[in-house]
Amino acid sequence: MDTSEQQDYSSDDDDDDDHETQRSIIRQSLAGIADDVATAMRDANLRFALGIAVPSSGALLTMITPEDPTDAEWSSVSTIVCEVVAAKLDGMHLRSRSLPCSMVNATLTVAEITTNALTFDLPS
Repeated sequence: MDTSEQQDYSSDDDDDDDHETQRSIIRQSLAGIADDVATAMRDANLRFALGIAVPSSGALLTMITPEDPTDAEWSSVSTIVCEVVAAKLDGMHLRSRSLPCSMVNATLTVAEITTNALTFDLPS
């Protein structure tokens, strides 16, 4: 998965209380979000493992995969996740940005993180 064409956005955390409230809503809805994303991925014939996490600060949500989906597949999943999460946040517009990451000293498992992930945030 090549994220070189994805636009990177800086995070605007001027209102940490609002972001924490939004993260709390996402945490409480995480099982439902995962179910809705899984259904939408099946409907779109996107058949790869996807992990969704809610960090304690910064981004509202991070998604990861141990797979190597095509750029088009990753873009589709990003759109799906944004739409599902936005619905939980009363239609709030979300954006995605690339997030480099890596695994070391690990055996391949479903929980493995690829060299790229996406984080979801509010526009500035």
